[in-house]
Amino acid sequence: MKKLWIKVLVLLVLALFIFSCATLSKEESSDKGDKAEKADKKDKKDKKDKKDKEEKIAKEEKVDREDKADKKDKKDKEEKADKADKYGKEAKEGKDNADDYYRKGLKEYKKGEFKKAIDEFKMAIEKDGTHLLAYYALGLTYETLKRTKDAQAAYEEAVRIDPKHLPSREALGLVYFHMEKYQKAEEQLKTAKTLDSKVPEVYFALGEIEQMEKSCRTAIIAYKQALKLNPNYLEARNALKIAEADCRKKRSKPTGQQPKPAQPQPKPIQPK
Repeated sequence: MKKLWIKVLVLLVLALFIFSCATLSKEESSDKGDKAEKADKKDKKDKKDKKDKEEKIAKEEKVDREDKADKKDKKDKEEKADKADKYGKEAKEGKDNADDYYRKGLKEYKKGEFKKAIDEFKMAIEKDGTHLLAYYALGLTYETLKRTKDAQAAYEEAVRIDPKHLPSREALGLVYFHMEKYQKAEEQLKTAKTLDSKVPEVYFALGEIEQMEKSCRTAIIAYKQALKLNPNYLEARNALKIAEADCRKKRSKPTGQQPKPAQPQPKPIQPK
């Protein structure tokens, strides 16, 4: 009986030991699971924090870049505006100065001080390279001094600036005519005619060119137009008689006459 109790006791102890081991193993396993879960949560949190931090830095850098770009843009616009304002003021001052020199040139021209007038007109052109009337007046002054080539260059520049400036077209055509550059003269004079020229010398010169080209009929029309504008134009009247005679005889003969160079006064501009 005693041995039986000892065996039972041993079995109970053994069972208790096994139960204890099993419980301990379960607790250890549970503890390991908790630690793994906590580690995973911490890792996820760290990654999220890191990502949030990177996004925040990227956002701040973007805002900073945009801010710098806006500031640079604003600065560039201000600089451009300043330059435009400065250029506008300089251009206006230059134009005003050009007009002043042009008016001084007209005064010298009217006084017969042609060399001084040339200097003033050149100063006007230096201040404003597109000063049409300064070029035109310069051409007139050169013509007065018999500097035909210089006059031609001045008129050509005036026509380049404004192809519809009638006085420049008329003057250039007549200069070409006097220089015996008849093809160029015809081109300019016909353009002047298209622009409704009222200068009789223009039509006389066209008549002379037509006579040279053995076209007495068109020459007659041109001479008649010259006489319509100036009934006392003796050269045109004589040339008309010759052209009419040539047409009657069915032959052409240039008169050899040239129109007297016109000396129109340059018109002062109205400063804006």
